[in-house]
Amino acid sequence: MSFLTTTTALQFKVVEKADALQIQAMTDFVMAGRRIMFPMLDHQVIPDDLSFFQQTFIEHPLGCFIAVYEQKKLVAVAGFRAYDQRFSHLFDLKAQTVVELVKLYVLPQYRRQQIATQLVQKLKQLAHQKNIDVIYLHTQPFLAGAKAFWLQQGFETILEEQDPIWYTIHMRLDSSSFNTINYQ
Repeated sequence: MSFLTTTTALQFKVVEKADALQIQAMTDFVMAGRRIMFPMLDHQVIPDDLSFFQQTFIEHPLGCFIAVYEQKKLVAVAGFRAYDQRFSHLFDLKAQTVVELVKLYVLPQYRRQQIATQLVQKLKQLAHQKNIDVIYLHTQPFLAGAKAFWLQQGFETILEEQDPIWYTIHMRLDSSSFNTINYQ
């Protein structure tokens, strides 16, 4: 696989306002990445956070979504949303303001250029500005390099499930570890 070395400046845009066409383009981009990373899922079902993109990522005070463009081409995305406690049977994060980092995806030809790292740094900065206590995420071991990437970003593993299908790895980053480097 060849990797593109970008000579054009990338634009990291925090989505603060979007019309229906822009939301659809971002949703389509995420769903295309989801089909690649999780081919075993039913892709006819749109996840709630994408179905309610405006409410989840733009209007909610604990929501955030960043789109990365090369000129007008969408090349990467990431966001966080209010954590919904859906894994509360495994661990307790209720006493804190927690968001879940979701939808990190970089087009394959744009990888190995620090785009994902820059996205995570920007999300940490925005989490700090929103007075968030913890950024939670989960990943799976079949996503090559994912756990190592998140550890490099400062996340710590809080639980590795041993279920026979997903082997979900739950991770967190506390606000004391947020790095507020500005990548604008």
